[in-house]
Amino acid sequence: MRRQFSLGVYFACAAAEGIISMTLLALVPSDPENAWLLGRSITRMAMIAAGLGLTLFFAGLAVRSSRDAAWRERLDGWIGDYVGSDRYLTAVSSVLMAGFLTGCYLQFVSFTAIDPLHRSYLVRLAPWSLWFALLCASSLLFIRVHYQPAWIAYMHAHRVSLLTINGVLLLGAVVHMHLGNMDLSTVKTYSASDQIGTPIEQQDIYAVYLEGQNLLNGVNPYTRITSLEASGGKSMLPTYLPIMYYGSWATQRLGLREFSLWLDVWQGIFLLFNLAVAYSLFHAGYFVYGSRMLGIFASLLWLFNRWTLYVTTVFQFDFIPVFLLVISLGLLPRNRLASYLLFGLSLAVKHVAILLIPVYLIWAWRSSDEGRLRQLVIGALAIGTIPFLASLPFIALDPLGFFSSLWFSVARLPGTHMGALSLDALLGWVGNAAKLPMLGLMLLIYWITWKGRLSYYATALLVMLVFLDFNSVLFNQYMVWTAPLIALTVMETTALHWGESDPVVRGPRGVSPPAGLGPSGTVSGHSRGK
Repeated sequence: MRRQFSLGVYFACAAAEGIISMTLLALVPSDPENAWLLGRSITRMAMIAAGLGLTLFFAGLAVRSSRDAAWRERLDGWIGDYVGSDRYLTAVSSVLMAGFLTGCYLQFVSFTAIDPLHRSYLVRLAPWSLWFALLCASSLLFIRVHYQPAWIAYMHAHRVSLLTINGVLLLGAVVHMHLGNMDLSTVKTYSASDQIGTPIEQQDIYAVYLEGQNLLNGVNPYTRITSLEASGGKSMLPTYLPIMYYGSWATQRLGLREFSLWLDVWQGIFLLFNLAVAYSLFHAGYFVYGSRMLGIFASLLWLFNRWTLYVTTVFQFDFIPVFLLVISLGLLPRNRLASYLLFGLSLAVKHVAILLIPVYLIWAWRSSDEGRLRQLVIGALAIGTIPFLASLPFIALDPLGFFSSLWFSVARLPGTHMGALSLDALLGWVGNAAKLPMLGLMLLIYWITWKGRLSYYATALLVMLVFLDFNSVLFNQYMVWTAPLIALTVMETTALHWGESDPVVRGPRGVSPPAGLGPSGTVSGHSRGK
């Protein structure tokens, strides 16, 4: 059976699936209004060309697998190393199962959509979703058949955990998809302060859509601050770094100009990152800290707490930077450069966690007894690279407009969504004085971090709690940032207390491991997920 489903056969199946899908894409009725070549738009021709290129790539891999035995064995061994790791196989299996279900769902809605506008673009995406579903299914089957001993051993040890977390993720997907499409005006409330049916035009996501339009029309979003302030339209100021605006531009450039279509795509992206955070929490609980139940609890806490549900209902994009921050913190003990880059990307999407920059730099300084200045410079450059490169075109075009737009988030007047004013707002402080309470506590956290008294997750949690409790502005979506950090800090503390943790130091240098742990904070003989 292993030989029958070899790497060459797998790649040949992927190429055949691509041929079928691209043939179906070419057969979809032409769009004469946007005809460019053979009655098809430039976007459709680009999709066909990309699909054919990917098909040829798989076909080339199939040919090489049949002719180059040494290359095939190396690739086979490399894949086998990952398949042999429980933690990687859990993640890969979950992604493939989720991909298969997603592809099947998109197939279903492609042919059941009633609205002509939605149906027109779903039909054109149907061949891609078909290929995606088939590729996920064949990949899962390949792992099951080709690496049968590893698969059987894995299922014997982890099938309950795999089925449980995938059930949780499926339930979360169903609930959040429903919330993202429901009419909020029908939700029964018992207090006037609980009204949640805010028009979409007043939400941040609509501003992101408009800024994508501006980029599409050649307008620099950051040059509009003067006119917007003069007209009182401050809520629509471009106060974020440009990564989300680039994403908005790209999806509209692909042809999704109508807001409803555009929002459909981004809702799917937000849902994927939402589920990715849930899986990351399970992964940490089960494979890093040795507790399946803590991992499942953390995933349920994340998916169904009121703040995560709120972010889904108002189409905020906090799930993306939260996921990047969680992965960045998890990578710190193993791969600092990747951690710094992911943290920088999180800031580039939404800079809520910007007060963690000094903490990351302190960790960089303390990461080595030698070359501390070098580590500090590497950390600073790695964190700043993505935000700087993404912002560089707008800084070059209008530096004053760019920095004035970003400064608005710092200088805005106090306000909340829930009527819980900060200390400075209650005392009537404005300007620099209003920042003193938060700044004072942040400096205290930085000092504690410098002395090496806190772990990574606990430090990040304290920074975000001070931001939430002392920042002049508090919006509901900010609350979601603490949920994963609370869960991870509890996991970390519980694991250290009971002597269960991954064999990697979970905190910065200088934190003494608790009684029962080795000198590096490891547990003798522990091999969860190895």
